[in-house]
Amino acid sequence: MRSAALTGFEVSELPEEFAAALWAAFAETERLAELRTWLAQAEPDGREAPSPLAVEIAMAWYSGVLPGSDGARVGTFYGALAWQAATFANPPGRCAIAGSWASPPQPA
Repeated sequence: MRSAALTGFEVSELPEEFAAALWAAFAETERLAELRTWLAQAEPDGREAPSPLAVEIAMAWYSGVLPGSDGARVGTFYGALAWQAATFANPPGRCAIAGSWASPPQPA
């Protein structure tokens, strides 16, 4: 629920696999206590600035990059929310626009 509030996407639109990977990344970096404390707090009403942890979580959802004990790593590329939010863009290497190179050319 908190990730939905942070990202503006419905819970059903957030990939469960990435949620699990994000949780595992916080466990790996020994930050589960920090995450649990944040989750237990009341949701902000939108008038105050988000906490640094909230910003980190939102950035992970949108970029697909996870925190790691030895640095950040890609958790998902195609599943990053940035591609859904920027409806005019497609990830490099994936074309989903009809009439583009997603389909073979038609003979003249």
